[in-house]
Amino acid sequence: MSDDLKLMAEELSKAADELEKATKHCRVAASHFLENEVPRGFAHSFAAIGNSSLANKKLKERAEFHSTKARIEDE
Repeated sequence: MSDDLKLMAEELSKAADELEKATKHCRVAASHFLENEVPRGFAHSFAAIGNSSLANKKLKERAEFHSTKARIEDE
């Protein structure tokens, strides 16, 4: 396996971990809102956004790297 593919797999796994955390925060936030615990609901909502942002950053970095490797036929 090439180093590029190994790095891609590692970064995708990290992105998945962040998205799983975001999912958990969303579920906790929903529970807090149902219990009328608005500040706690918003705190977990913001945490979910943060985790999602970290995942998107990893995916964006990999996409940008891929763009340097992808070839267009008429280039």
